[in-house]
Amino acid sequence: MSFRDTANVALFSVTVSGRTITPSGVVFIGDIRMRRPIATGAAVTLTGSTDGDTQYIFALAVSGDTYQLVASTDPGYATGRSDLQLVGTALDLPSRGGCIWLPAKGGSLDPFLFTDKTGMHVQGVNPSAGYTVWFWDDPLGVQNRFAGHGQEIRYDQYGHLILYQDQGPSLTFGPGAGSGGVSGQVYGTDQVGLLGVSTGPTAPTGNNSIIVEVVFRYPWSSWALVNPHTVLITPANNVTAALSGTIIPYVVPYDATKWRLMSGQTGLAASTTYQWNYLCF
Repeated sequence: MSFRDTANVALFSVTVSGRTITPSGVVFIGDIRMRRPIATGAAVTLTGSTDGDTQYIFALAVSGDTYQLVASTDPGYATGRSDLQLVGTALDLPSRGGCIWLPAKGGSLDPFLFTDKTGMHVQGVNPSAGYTVWFWDDPLGVQNRFAGHGQEIRYDQYGHLILYQDQGPSLTFGPGAGSGGVSGQVYGTDQVGLLGVSTGPTAPTGNNSIIVEVVFRYPWSSWALVNPHTVLITPANNVTAALSGTIIPYVVPYDATKWRLMSGQTGLAASTTYQWNYLCF
């Protein structure tokens, strides 16, 4: 082995496109040779049929001090074999045509992590979403801008937590808000804010009718495999705070794209403005 073999060595990393995982950089497999990806056939494409299956990704030593990736659902696939090295796992998502890559403990830096004068930029487990950025040059404090440019987490210079979004959710009204001039406003983000509904002059209906659908500006991520768990609301003006008994509306956390405010057995009053604070998580 010469100094040429050990200097300026690229760390092992992968890129993910759909369900195909393509390696770059060197891997040590069973001995001190630095193996590089084989010129043709180094990538592995997942072929499972069940969402959420864990695929164990191994580097397999092949001829000419090279390697290629192989996948197995068996965590013990490499037991007793000196020609295999675990490099990571992938959460398979065949229905979405993708996967989530997780490097093995002791692995190297993702090649899509870099810093510049504005902050630290990280490409996460869903590379198609872009970069999550931690800004450190903002005079108001540290900001965390998520990949995809959805809701941002900000801290001002005094440590106050601020949730910011370029555009809030939209509203679709139902019969529980009446008709003939219904309006509403949202001040806030997909996750937290103030919801206002001004009912129409035609009497709103009760009997568990939809008052309003709150449609997220940025749907809950399918990569997370979860929908919002619940939505909490509290009265935000005196008219709303005075509601009682069968008139009190309630919330149905509906799916990854929206939630619904429903009427009670008795409908709201016509031509009245109601307001609620909401927290969705």
